[in-house]
Amino acid sequence: MKKFTVLLLVPDYLAQTYGQDTFFTCVSATGPKQAIAKARFEAAEKRDVADLDDFFPLCVIEGEHRNIKDQV
Repeated sequence: MKKFTVLLLVPDYLAQTYGQDTFFTCVSATGPKQAIAKARFEAAEKRDVADLDDFFPLCVIEGEHRNIKDQV
């Protein structure tokens, strides 16, 4: 298992500001496909989601990364 950092676009029916609302997480997976599936499940856990595929993957990066955007 490797660590992957995944960025998903939140579906329009859940987003406050569609196109800007994202879900960012790090998961352990065997590859990018499994990393996306795990991230989608994590993103949907506490939300009423019609289909996990509604979370569109924007980026999958090998390794564990953190978002430092707010430190700028």
